[in-house]
Amino acid sequence: MSLKIKLKPHDKIIVNGAVIAADEKPVVITFLNNARILRQDDILLDSQIRDAMDADGGYYNDSWLYYLIQLIYIEPENSAEVQPQLESTVTLLCGEYPEKADDINEILALMAQGHFFKALKACKKTFPDCLEPKRKMKKNPESDTHHAETSTAI
Repeated sequence: MSLKIKLKPHDKIIVNGAVIAADEKPVVITFLNNARILRQDDILLDSQIRDAMDADGGYYNDSWLYYLIQLIYIEPENSAEVQPQLESTVTLLCGEYPEKADDINEILALMAQGHFFKALKACKKTFPDCLEPKRKMKKNPESDTHHAETSTAI
């Protein structure tokens, strides 16, 4: 089964850890086998979370969970380094949202089965505001300029 992804001009995606950017024209990419793919709109940067924290003093533990799952998905070879942060974030979230403990455990179960993209989707469903730092950056043009170099890296 193949997967077609349409990229608008200058859109970026990550495929198996590599950043791919569309040129001046729209592009259609067809994947004929399995690949770890993240579209630009689904990528959350740690700098976006830190900027949101600085701006309003929030902790954004749900965003950190999404970010850590994303790191493991994009670069599975670094999962051992991310694991302690993931465990502490899960502990914080379970304390902060005890009513979502079952959903959080389902996210962890998906990860344990190697279904990281599904875990990202489940994270967005469980915590609809987990990509809020990304949206805040889009609303703040100074922030976009400040992170232009980082944003192009992904």
